Amino acid sequence: GIFQLDEEGNLNGKIQVADEGYDAMTRRTDYREKTASAFWKTTLQKIHPDALVDSVTVENPENPDQPLRAHLNCSIPAYAQVSGDFIYINPVFYSSYNTNPFKLEHRIFPVDIPFPLKERIVLDLRIPPGYKVESLPEPARLSLPNNGGRFQYMVKHDGDKVSLNSTFNVSQLHFESDEYDVLRSFFGMVAEKMGEQIVLKKI
Repeated sequence: GIFQLDEEGNLNGKIQVADEGYDAMTRRTDYREKTASAFWKTTLQKIHPDALVDSVTVENPENPDQPLRAHLNCSIPAYAQVSGDFIYINPVFYSSYNTNPFKLEHRIFPVDIPFPLKERIVLDLRIPPGYKVESLPEPARLSLPNNGGRFQYMVKHDGDKVSLNSTFNVSQLHFESDEYDVLRSFFGMVAEKMGEQIVLKKI
């Protein structure tokens, strides 16, 4: 995604979402049940009620051998928090893993995940004129034992541009009850990192 933030905290930009495999199959069903435009409007407004979505285009809607891509323009009014000379903004405005799905502290049954989980987020954010980056989230590298999953997260800035690169995958599909604590902790740390903010300060 490529986004522009203004000094009032409004976010405007373009998103490309690409799905493959099982995710693409599920998304194609979503698009058949309602238009791609309606699907993304509903999806984003569940997270950001004021989000506006327009000009959605879809590549390869009926070709299962090709990745399914959606391109959309969107805006989220008052997405960032403006407080005095500071603006606080979470660069991860959309993710499937920004909350921990494993709420129970303990579990006596195994966990079975139906298919491998994957998500990559690449974002460029232009900060408003007259502001500088005060602080960024620290980079993170997390992994599950035996190469069962991995999460990498990096935010950096260059001039008026802040870039986010995040990759998440879980390839292990079966977790015994004694592996539950590690799995829950992994998803919890991912969700916590996804919630961290960039701090901008007026020059």
